[in-house]
Amino acid sequence: MYAPLAYVIAALSRTAPVALLLLATCCRDVETAKRVETIRQKVDLNMLQEWAVRMLTEYPAGRTFEMKDLPPIVRSIPSFGFAGPFVNMSRQAPKDDRAVVISYIGSFDFYWSLEVGSPSYRRQTNRRCIELIAGVYYTER
Repeated sequence: MYAPLAYVIAALSRTAPVALLLLATCCRDVETAKRVETIRQKVDLNMLQEWAVRMLTEYPAGRTFEMKDLPPIVRSIPSFGFAGPFVNMSRQAPKDDRAVVISYIGSFDFYWSLEVGSPSYRRQTNRRCIELIAGVYYTER
């Protein structure tokens, strides 16, 4: 009678870390999906992209913006945390390979950003890099 219980406890002790990791990953994916949907609902991504393309044309790579210089479309992006936005231009590259990066700190071990380039700007997508519209990406770390 006690032997099967011992086997169950032994099996759980071997698989519990994997189950906890899968649960944490699933919960994070749900939170990511909620953030992406909130951004899609609250931010006019086409207007944000128009602003970003203008900035890429007007300013050199590496420029950082002060909060007072940001238009309402950028200030309207939900922060999901306690710091941001931090806005800067991506590295020097051909026009279609540059983006305005709008970053936020959500907690001590989590931060996210929007990379906004022209409609031809491309990134490799995965669970942590999601294309919202052509040339606009949600990324998190």
